[in-house]
Amino acid sequence: MTLASRAPLLAAGLACGLVVAPAASAAERVTFDVRPAVPRLASSITVTVKAPKLKFGTIYRVAIDRSTPWRNVCVYDREPVEMRELPDGRFTATLRPKPGPGLDMPPPKVWCPGPATLRLEVYGPGKLQTGLAKRKIRFTRGAREAEPPPIPAHEVSITVLPGSTLTAWAPGRPDRSTPVTGTLLGRFRNGEQDGATTQIAGTLALPSLAPDPLCPGSSPPTSVDVDGSSVMETPGPAGSTLSLVLRAQPEQLFGCGAPGGLTGTTTLTSVGSAVGLLYRMPMIGVVGDVALPAGSQGGITTNLLVNWDFTKRWRP
Repeated sequence: MTLASRAPLLAAGLACGLVVAPAASAAERVTFDVRPAVPRLASSITVTVKAPKLKFGTIYRVAIDRSTPWRNVCVYDREPVEMRELPDGRFTATLRPKPGPGLDMPPPKVWCPGPATLRLEVYGPGKLQTGLAKRKIRFTRGAREAEPPPIPAHEVSITVLPGSTLTAWAPGRPDRSTPVTGTLLGRFRNGEQDGATTQIAGTLALPSLAPDPLCPGSSPPTSVDVDGSSVMETPGPAGSTLSLVLRAQPEQLFGCGAPGGLTGTTTLTSVGSAVGLLYRMPMIGVVGDVALPAGSQGGITTNLLVNWDFTKRWRP
């Protein structure tokens, strides 16, 4: 539409008391100045931008983003940092390799090497956030800087809390139950088998399962070892899944095994969901088709209350 063709529309608008805004001009270009220009892994980065003047109630913030997670002990992104205005109207902020909250690794002291993105955003009014501009950068390892080591496995404790029980049952006979207690230790490596705690080992106490009257000469074990092939997935498709490989045959856990020491293994799989922030998980598991004397069969049911939590130790 030409200026001549717009003139009647402008006149009509003015006659009606309307204020017609001029067409928006091209947005002012944002320019970045990054020092050092080639940041090393331990560098503090000063980012200075020339950007449009801020409106009342807004601030500029700058952050570092990456497109893929990192598997080493290093800072791979950075939470937004507020920028301050300089006398010449530009805005600046310094970003340091500071670990963010909740990182599952020892505190990193250097940036992760490789490409990253500086992200400039307008924050406000209120909690409104608007992306404004981006700039690609690359962190390069200096001649005397070591490659960040792989994230070690974090030791995890799995505590079977009071109120947990194991019950042996068979058709036509009374159920027999015992409390279950114990603390197991496993390992969780960030980014490796995401959501899985592996190499779980320890001992479960089963102090008071009554002997089965059909199995004279056999006594239920008062404790059972947990094999290191045990795994916990949290969360899984149906919640959390705890697969404990117990060093005893199912009939021995039931109290009807052959005389002598415990042999073989039983995989006891329990499923449940976390309650609250402390990973307190009610979990239910069943082992069926346990072979009993005279051709009968029984089963074992566990009702566990499990606490899953990181310890303060790391393991290779």
